[in-house]
This record gives sequence, structure tokens and C-alpha cells, in this order.
Amino acid sequence: MNLNDLQAFAHSMIENNRAECDFVEYKKSYQQEDKILKTICAYANNFMNRDYGYLFIGIEEQDDKVDGVKAIPVRPITGLLERQLEVAEKHIKSLFKIYSQHQHVILFLIKLMANGI
Repeated sequence: MNLNDLQAFAHSMIENNRAECDFVEYKKSYQQEDKILKTICAYANNFMNRDYGYLFIGIEEQDDKVDGVKAIPVRPITGLLERQLEVAEKHIKSLFKIYSQHQHVILFLIKLMANGI
């Protein structure tokens, strides 16, 4: 997959309210360091032999009480402010240095947009 394919797949996951699973994780804030480290560790273990793991920052998850589906994106998407993007990216990439460089984790920092995602 090239970067455009990965981005298109990520966008479709959000649009379709994809629930968290073994390769999709949502975090409301880049400051949830313990939870992000836990996700990075899980992806590094790669028990399901996935090529990629998606970590979305700026998306809060909730359980759908009607359908019983756990950990779907909360609407509207919270996102990150423009001024937070670079800081968040540097902070999270510093956490990745703890683990193997060959692990493929796709990090998406969700920018807050006036018209939504």
C-alpha cells in the first residue's frame, strides 16, 4: 500500500464508524501517554500478523449502547488544533523510539476542521 491508499483507508474507517480492533486504535489526546504506549506495545507484538496498525489521535471513542458495538468514534470528531499538530507528532514519535524501528504503525493526527471530517 502506498501513502495515498493508507490515507484513503483511514478516512473510510472514520467515515464508516469503524470500531477499534486489533489494528485500529482511537485516542482523544496525544497526552494519553500510558494508553498510547500500550497501543504501540500491542502493535509491536503483532500477534495477528498485520502489516499496519492505525493509531488515530484526536478521536474519542465510545460504546454504542443501541448496537452493543464497543469503541466507535464519537461524533463530532474532536480533532487537534492546528497549533497542536507538530507538538503532538514529535511527542508521539519520541514514544515510538522505545520500540523496534521496523514496526509499521500509521499515525494519524486528526486536524480539527470547521466542516468536520
